[in-house]
Amino acid sequence: MFKIEDIDLEINSAAIEAFINDDENIMEWGIEINAHSINRDDIKWKVKLSAESLLKTKENQLSTWKDIAGLDFHWTEGIEDENEHALMYIFQHEPIYNSKGIFYLNDEGKVCIKWNGKCDIYWNTNYDKGLDFIIDTPVEFKGVWFGKEIEPICKKSLSAYITHDSFNYVTERNVSLLKPTQKN
Repeated sequence: MFKIEDIDLEINSAAIEAFINDDENIMEWGIEINAHSINRDDIKWKVKLSAESLLKTKENQLSTWKDIAGLDFHWTEGIEDENEHALMYIFQHEPIYNSKGIFYLNDEGKVCIKWNGKCDIYWNTNYDKGLDFIIDTPVEFKGVWFGKEIEPICKKSLSAYITHDSFNYVTERNVSLLKPTQKN
């Protein structure tokens, strides 16, 4: 489910990915949620919600990536507070604010996100500022990015954060990625 006020959107994809921030000794989790395009008043809406650092986990906090279930996040301000949290894109990128969410396991054992907050889209007087959004959907884990590191270094680095999952080493666009061997 993805809804902005009374507008129902169909989710096309919802994926999380992570990277290790060696300076702070944390793993940062990002998300991207894309909705199928819709037409409103003969204008095409292409809706995307994204965050580069939605959640942070510490070394030895998780055994598997699915252990993010139960972890929550929240903030009140948008980008202006110098802590870029998340952006909604319809006609242009706009910050999400008064936001809270949680990752959870559904009855099928899939990791899902339930997320709500406020967004501005500046469409017309009915869909302008301070609009409520809600998302409740399973997420796919794309993997953990490592810059241009070789496989043994990537796996050693990841072992401090996720200890009981198996990953395949690949490169995408010349960037190292450990992809989980099992889907959500």
